[in-house]
Amino acid sequence: MQAKDRLFRLMQSLTPGEKAYFKKYAAAHTRTDTAGYVQLFDWIDRQLKRGVRDVGIDESTIHRKLSSKTKFTNLPATKDYLFHQLLGSLGTAASVALDPSNRLRNFIDNSDRLFQKNMLVEAAKFLNRAKKTAYRLEDFSALLEICRKERLLAGSSYYPRKGEHYRTLANEEKEILEKLRNLREYQDLSELIIFPVLSLERVSRSEEDSKKIKEFLNNPLLQNPKLAKSFWAKEIYYSTREWCFDFINELQLAYESTSQLVKQWREQKVIRSAHQGAWQLALHSLFNNCYALGYLDQIPGIISEFKQIKPNSQERKVALFITIHQLEILYQLTILEFEKVEELAVAYIAWVRKYADQVNVQDPNYHLPTFFNVVLAKVVMEKYNDALEWMNLVLVRPGHSHQTLNRIALIVHLIIHYELGNFESLSYFAKSVYRKLLKQDKLFGVEKLVLEIIRKSQSVTGPRQMKQLFKTYYPQVIDLMNDPYESRAFIYFDFKLWIESKIGKKSLRELCVEELEKHLEERLGG
Repeated sequence: MQAKDRLFRLMQSLTPGEKAYFKKYAAAHTRTDTAGYVQLFDWIDRQLKRGVRDVGIDESTIHRKLSSKTKFTNLPATKDYLFHQLLGSLGTAASVALDPSNRLRNFIDNSDRLFQKNMLVEAAKFLNRAKKTAYRLEDFSALLEICRKERLLAGSSYYPRKGEHYRTLANEEKEILEKLRNLREYQDLSELIIFPVLSLERVSRSEEDSKKIKEFLNNPLLQNPKLAKSFWAKEIYYSTREWCFDFINELQLAYESTSQLVKQWREQKVIRSAHQGAWQLALHSLFNNCYALGYLDQIPGIISEFKQIKPNSQERKVALFITIHQLEILYQLTILEFEKVEELAVAYIAWVRKYADQVNVQDPNYHLPTFFNVVLAKVVMEKYNDALEWMNLVLVRPGHSHQTLNRIALIVHLIIHYELGNFESLSYFAKSVYRKLLKQDKLFGVEKLVLEIIRKSQSVTGPRQMKQLFKTYYPQVIDLMNDPYESRAFIYFDFKLWIESKIGKKSLRELCVEELEKHLEERLGG
């Protein structure tokens, strides 16, 4: 089968519940001249259960694999019919699902059917249920559609006080349109800065970049949350402020904005259920803020909230598993539970292989942070050969949405080769990294420092001279930690502790333990 076969891709995406519903749906819709499409469905499903990811849905394979009783006079037509029947069953299944957006659409459609049958009282009841759901979801487009349908009902004999009802609808439509206008303002404002600036790089690396963002934050719409007149407008207000503060390294302000955003989401159970992806993004942002600020006591609670989410699709289930494992691996790394990191990494890789055909699993952007965090665990544990294997997973397919991580990974890759004593190839790797970083942008302080240490280490003859080399650069690394445009790199890898491990008698792992204990004493008040 070609990778582009839409029928096979659709069947890969079905949940067990959706497959079971399709069999019921097919039993109610099967014609004698199209019964073969059900057998084709069963055969493909058997291949999927066996773990086959590349089967040929061609005439020769079908006639060879299926029983002689099943003959397809026109296989392409049967495949096409099955594809559309699957879509039909999915639409029917969605209409009876618990998802609020599906319920809303179902209420509107039922109202239309009853209106066409002149069952006006019943049609109005469904429309009223639709309106209540639309207000809970803040679905303004649906609300305008419902108001239009209510006007049609008002033109019937069902409404005795039509004039009053028309005036009420007119005022309601004005309020909805005003909220839509306000939401569009925030959307335009967000898109003005998010796509051209923040989508390229997650952190500011110059005074000029920070100045642009600070000017943007002075916009009146981003000064007062009361100007946002709906949940969705407030969602953009807080998330945009978080992105901007995070970009200019104002991490506490970013955390405060995200905390308000998550608080808003927690109060909206119906919207959370209908928009799981956006809810997960808000939680993920809060996790990132807590991690960057060292608020480790809050992280288990955030991970617990992720685990309480009930995915409404197979794709969402896979994405949620990936996210939870990513966050757990990073958290266990942060509290120095390295063996737990290894255990989670094995489970993560097994899951990725199991669902290798899912679109989101194929995207390298999903996996780079996890792979990189496993690399860090291996480095601290001094398992450098293992670290190199995981680093190859990071470098083989760099993701476009992790530019800072990609740059830091190149530097850590050099450190691993240094620790392994691969001095013959280290010079070549260092030159290659230098060229790659220079092509992307100017070299930053941490990158220059490590590259210079690697270059000068080639001419050092003994351990005493090597220790002196690291001592020479130690003051520079302290300055970089205190530089607002360089300090962000230390969130990805603690270059300061690595250099200290080369100067003193303690290992990197011992230094990490001391640093964590010190942080916890400060954070938890001793």
